Amino acid sequence: KVVADRYNSVTFGTEDDGTARVVHVSASLGTELHSVYNPNTGEHLYAFAGEAGQLEEKSGWIDEGGKFFTVQNGSAGVVRVYNPNTNGPAHVYTNGGEASVLAGLGWKIDNNAKPVFALTANK
Repeated sequence: KVVADRYNSVTFGTEDDGTARVVHVSASLGTELHSVYNPNTGEHLYAFAGEAGQLEEKSGWIDEGGKFFTVQNGSAGVVRVYNPNTNGPAHVYTNGGEASVLAGLGWKIDNNAKPVFALTANK
């Protein structure tokens, strides 16, 4: 169930089942993703290592270092969406299907609607 409020913020009907889900991808199999922070807006985003350095130099973002590795040539794309109706950062990382639902509620799909990274390795 998806419910949107007056700001097009969304609440999903999910419950914590008490199961931790951790995915490990080694450096030899993946591409390192860094967390970057914008002190002017309070935003935290993920960027590939080279992109993080470019953001830092051009726009004042702070590279917070590597956080995890994503698979190379993956098949399950992760899309970044944001809510333009909030006063502050409102980025969400999700799959293409959920991104489409959110876009229908007024959210914007970032990165020209292309995945920002992938999670599932091609077999």
